[in-house]
Amino acid sequence: IYEFNLIDALREGLVPKFTINHYGLPLSKDEKVKYEELSRSITDAVSKLRGKFQESRSNSDFFSWARQLATRNKGDLGGTAMRFVSDTSKRRELLNRIESRHAAVERLLEGEFALNPTARVILFHESIDEVMSLFVRLRQMGLPAIAGHSELPGSVGEDGLDLFRRGIAKIIVSARSLIEGFNVPAVDVGIIVASSGSVRQRIQSLGRVLRRHRGPNGEEKSSCIHVLYAAETS
Repeated sequence: IYEFNLIDALREGLVPKFTINHYGLPLSKDEKVKYEELSRSITDAVSKLRGKFQESRSNSDFFSWARQLATRNKGDLGGTAMRFVSDTSKRRELLNRIESRHAAVERLLEGEFALNPTARVILFHESIDEVMSLFVRLRQMGLPAIAGHSELPGSVGEDGLDLFRRGIAKIIVSARSLIEGFNVPAVDVGIIVASSGSVRQRIQSLGRVLRRHRGPNGEEKSSCIHVLYAAETS
């Protein structure tokens, strides 16, 4: 099977040149306390489950095995598995919602629009609640943003994308549905506000930005991707 990778595509000019910037964001004092509390509980649960996982010779990964155990086993082991699954989910949600993410998005948008007032930007997030919270915040700042996620009626999503295509809206705040389901026009900037652990989903997010497009004078435009993550966390 012949392989044609990203380096090949760049060399052949099939995708634009691009820059990826990573920004480690701080947790507030209260967020850090909660994060450390959940992490201690998760570590304790893992230490109690690991031996049983190895004995089970399961073909599943550890997390999938623990989730199955949590639904099947009602004893102490099942309770430990339930705590592990629950606390892992709570910790991921905590990190997705840290206060510094919104402030970082605002600063990045200010910088991008100062460089290019006509820039098109996609913001990627994991949570629909956070998508809507960020969308409302940006609208209150007077920024021309639309939201895109699976709970919006189809006509609303299409109308929003039409506004984006015509340059009336310059920012899409999106959840997974936009990554996987829509044909989004060419954009200049992608900001991964909160990232999935899924490699496939991360590649799809990058693919939304790595599309060849030209400026008003016919010049080839390069793409920029900003990735935000919670510093000094798992």
